[in-house]
Amino acid sequence: MMDDISTGKDVVSSSRDVVSTGKDVVSISRDVVSRLREESRRNPLIEAIVSYDEDMVRTAITLEELCTMSARFAYVLKQEGVLPGDYVASTLPVSPEAAVVTFGIMFAGAAPVNLDLSFKNGSGFTHVMARTKARLVVVRDAAWDNVLNFLSPYTTIPSDETTPWADLDLKVLPHLKRMLLVRRSGILASLGCCFFLITFSTPN
Repeated sequence: MMDDISTGKDVVSSSRDVVSTGKDVVSISRDVVSRLREESRRNPLIEAIVSYDEDMVRTAITLEELCTMSARFAYVLKQEGVLPGDYVASTLPVSPEAAVVTFGIMFAGAAPVNLDLSFKNGSGFTHVMARTKARLVVVRDAAWDNVLNFLSPYTTIPSDETTPWADLDLKVLPHLKRMLLVRRSGILASLGCCFFLITFSTPN
């Protein structure tokens, strides 16, 4: 394993994996979205995701809500220029927000790339990002988040909470241009949204 991420030559266990073509990505995403929409129509009130916060307060998202929020997030991605066949990275931990982001990426016809920092020097992260050439990454907006801390030197975090996007400039990853900051929301159940951005998004 090369420690210097500036070389872009690090080797990880996934180095032999074959990156799917744009056509494959669109086909897979279409199949998943079709199944989710079908299940949402048949059983709209079935709970798709159940989570508990640190105080053991239960939150549930129904199939209908998951479908709606995913479509809204897909609209956000399309507004950012995401095209069918693209890859969009997400480093969110397991959570309702991560589920909406993952399905939203597929609703946009793109492929989700779920990963974490893996190694402190960022070599695993940069290797996967270089392979997929993802232009966007979704990151948890938390001071202790390893990925956010790794990317912070290459961006200016917006001080305005209504602007969750931040530009990125990494020489080793010239294609990675934008970062979306996501924080946990206590209004998930009542408003049917995962974070501020989705609340004010309207899908086509």
